[in-house]
Amino acid sequence: MAGGLSYLNVTNGLFMIAIIVFAGLLGLLLSMMMRRQQTREQAHERMLERERQEHHAQTLDYAAQVHDSGGRGIR
Repeated sequence: MAGGLSYLNVTNGLFMIAIIVFAGLLGLLLSMMMRRQQTREQAHERMLERERQEHHAQTLDYAAQVHDSGGRGIR
């Protein structure tokens, strides 16, 4: 009977180790996915910032052209 208990203890121990390893791998996978999402969001923010800067530059250019034309509009 003692041998049977020993076998169950070993089996339970191995099962617990497997659960811990699985949880660790799952945590690693989730961490990698979160980092990837953050990278995507940062790339999107950089793209939006470039578009804002380009639009601002175009607006300033247009304002300068209107000013240079004496406010009569661009021809």
